[in-house]
Amino acid sequence: MLCARHSGLTSAIEKFHQMAGIPSLSECFQKAEQLLADHKYFDALRYYLVSTTPELALDIGLNLIRDIILKETWDLKDVCGILKSLSSIRSEKLKSSKMSRQRNELLVVSAYIGALVAIQRQYKPIVILLFNHARFLINKEKVNLPITGVQIEKESEAWLWHSYSYIAPERSKNTEEIKKTWSDINRRIRVDQSELEEGIDIVAGSHLPHNLNTKLSILTGERIKGPMFILEDGESVISLSNAIMWAKVNSFSPLATGSRINPF
Repeated sequence: MLCARHSGLTSAIEKFHQMAGIPSLSECFQKAEQLLADHKYFDALRYYLVSTTPELALDIGLNLIRDIILKETWDLKDVCGILKSLSSIRSEKLKSSKMSRQRNELLVVSAYIGALVAIQRQYKPIVILLFNHARFLINKEKVNLPITGVQIEKESEAWLWHSYSYIAPERSKNTEEIKKTWSDINRRIRVDQSELEEGIDIVAGSHLPHNLNTKLSILTGERIKGPMFILEDGESVISLSNAIMWAKVNSFSPLATGSRINPF
């Protein structure tokens, strides 16, 4: 993953590969081609990511995730490894205008799966923010994914019911459907849990009163108390606590540019 993220001159990347003990860029491409021909798709994806053409990994990985999510019994363990690898692609490749469809689909999947991981780790403040982000991206641009805005809305509502005993008045007659949706979510997230990762991240000073110069969070629309995190455009901000939790479950910035978020 470190090698996949490494940008710069080809000679510098080749040296990085040598230090990591993996084949050269061209050798990785040849290995990926062979693995693809042998229908070993995940292994092919990983070698493409550290090859001369890492963008070829996007369609392979997105197709794998698409096929998994179409199955009724899928869970986080089935997709997180693939998504983690895909998220390692070099930023300049992901931001290419030729990759707009793949980029948007990767951002949708990252936000949606990130919301489920946030539920698993009990990062309550960002669950709805991630669900809303995924739904916004779906509505913004057509994606070829078995994830719909309607589905995300239902799962958001099921989580609110489970966490806060809240059901919108117009949906109060559909309590059984909401319970069934939560049951499906609960089954998907009850895998590979780590108690070390559970609970809200709160940085020092997060509850201190804001001053008049404090900006509004682009995620919540509220004035930020305590430390802020400035996003890649140099203007948009979110609270540092939310930024840390977001980055731990979704590698990509909420500005949906394809840039990574790194508040650590």
